[in-house]
Amino acid sequence: MRILLPLPDHDFDVTEVAVPWQKLTEAGHEVVVATEHRGTVPEADPKLLTGVLFGALGAEPEPRRFYRDMVADPRFRSAVAWQDLLPADYDGLLLAGGHARGMRQYLGSAVLRSKVAEFWRLDRPVAAICHGPLVLA
Repeated sequence: MRILLPLPDHDFDVTEVAVPWQKLTEAGHEVVVATEHRGTVPEADPKLLTGVLFGALGAEPEPRRFYRDMVADPRFRSAVAWQDLLPADYDGLLLAGGHARGMRQYLGSAVLRSKVAEFWRLDRPVAAICHGPLVLA
């Protein structure tokens, strides 16, 4: 299956993206990253990588390891642009979340909402985590 994974440029949740990426690619699925502008390499919320409150809160070690592997993967580093998406080209859609300021780009994009709505009408699988369902709303 070919899974679409739209992301903001910055501040997505490490675990909500890296764990599904790892599991889906491990299972043989193609995960296609999309950002507002073609070629952007999205970055997770850095506080989730380093921890907040003296390192006590943040992503667990395994998702951080998955994240390092994911960002090193050329497939992750070759994002397509939201405006160029053809939803019918994808078998599934994964809407991840995050709660830092950079998520506003993703949550507030009329272009992305339009593409997600178009995908929804195809009646294909959609997964949404945490703030991801807000794009559908």
